[in-house]
Amino acid sequence: MNKTENLLNANTISFSDIIAGDNIYQVPLFQRDYSWKENNWDDLWLDLNNAIDSETRHYMGSIVLIKKEKKQFEIIDGQQRITTLSIFSFKQYSFFK
Repeated sequence: MNKTENLLNANTISFSDIIAGDNIYQVPLFQRDYSWKENNWDDLWLDLNNAIDSETRHYMGSIVLIKKEKKQFEIIDGQQRITTLSIFSFKQYSFFK
């Protein structure tokens, strides 16, 4: 009997954990193009503001990554959220720099 590889290793981490360090995240070609519009951004922004105001954590949904190399991952699910939060983070960093 062959030993089956465990393909699912679920962890709860924050967005800052994802973007910390020097990991590289790639979107595979089979993923859809970035498609969020202003109403999606507004919803996310309101959710984040509500979490800040109520001093609670906000559940962003699942992010599915496949580790390709030591610090390289493919984004299988969560591309829209990771991309949007990365843009928000970059703009915030640029503003306060």
